[in-house]
Amino acid sequence: MVAALCFCLQQVQTEYRVSQALEALQSNDPVIDRLREDDLPAREALYRGMALARQAAKLPAGPGRNAVLGDAARLIDQARDQRPYWGPALVALSYLNLLRFGEGDDRTIAAWRSSYRVAPFLRDEADWRIQYALAVWPRIGPDDRRAVAREAILLARGSRALAAHVRVMVSGTALQPLVSGRVW
Repeated sequence: MVAALCFCLQQVQTEYRVSQALEALQSNDPVIDRLREDDLPAREALYRGMALARQAAKLPAGPGRNAVLGDAARLIDQARDQRPYWGPALVALSYLNLLRFGEGDDRTIAAWRSSYRVAPFLRDEADWRIQYALAVWPRIGPDDRRAVAREAILLARGSRALAAHVRVMVSGTALQPLVSGRVW
């Protein structure tokens, strides 16, 4: 009984830390402490890593930005070490690689592509993945394009508001013919 209570308290503490990290990520709070802990839960490490990556995106190029990106990479890698086949962590890695190496870099595209292999649809990350695909469309192959089209279709089927958003997002792009006949 005592062991179960201790376990429950530990879980509550972990969930509280994760919720704090998620709140900081969602609020785009620029003041994210640089934790040096190596035992963060995967979700907390991911949320903190993404918050740092977003913070770095606002910084000018230079040593300060590189240091923040390094901390973000460490946290995202920590999340990936705990959950190697976790789609959101692979999306985070592709965003981080975008900031570190550039939009069309092979490492950025490879991480983006890997996120589709492990998670063909990610509701919360779909918008970014689709927009990224449109930005690098000439550099991705037919299988990648079909995966993006499937995700756009699934996202659009979520609600009328999402369908309108997807319609605007793909309008006038090479993705439009792959999506339009199957959604609206």
